[in-house]
Amino acid sequence: VKWSVEDGDLPPGLDLAKNGVISGVPEEVGKFGFTVKAELDERVGMKELALTITSPDEKHDIGSGGGGCDSGMGITALLIVPVLRRRRH
Repeated sequence: VKWSVEDGDLPPGLDLAKNGVISGVPEEVGKFGFTVKAELDERVGMKELALTITSPDEKHDIGSGGGGCDSGMGITALLIVPVLRRRRH
């Protein structure tokens, strides 16, 4: 599957690799919306996503274990793999 950002932008400092991995160090706090596209052979799917980057001063619970993140910028994301559909010619 080949992944790309179709519309909008990832937060500054983050990149989406063609294999779908988002990596990097976020440089700004805020909510960032974008659309990703996944392609496999003749199938394609798109999905709107959002990443929320929070300040290093905020503490965040991770899951139900009561753990937290208290260093660096936090990232909250809901990533849903798009349904791949055949392209219409």
